[in-house]
Amino acid sequence: MTKLGTYMRELRQGKELSTYEAGKAAGCSPTVFSLVERGKRGVSIPMLWRLISALDGDFHYALTLMVLDAGVPPEAVRTASHPNN
Repeated sequence: MTKLGTYMRELRQGKELSTYEAGKAAGCSPTVFSLVERGKRGVSIPMLWRLISALDGDFHYALTLMVLDAGVPPEAVRTASHPNN
């Protein structure tokens, strides 16, 4: 699982949503939601916005995780802190 996927799962489970409910809230299928959450599918920035907004998450933090998952070195990324820390 990716850093972004782990964050999405934390948010989804914290809201006690199924992948079906989370996908519906984000305007995508549960399959797409699940694939992104498990790191099996990439996501565009507009789709990331919809996914994270549907989960009431921190978009800047999620975007940082997406960039790190893409292989950008941590020292090149101004890392956002986890919203719960």
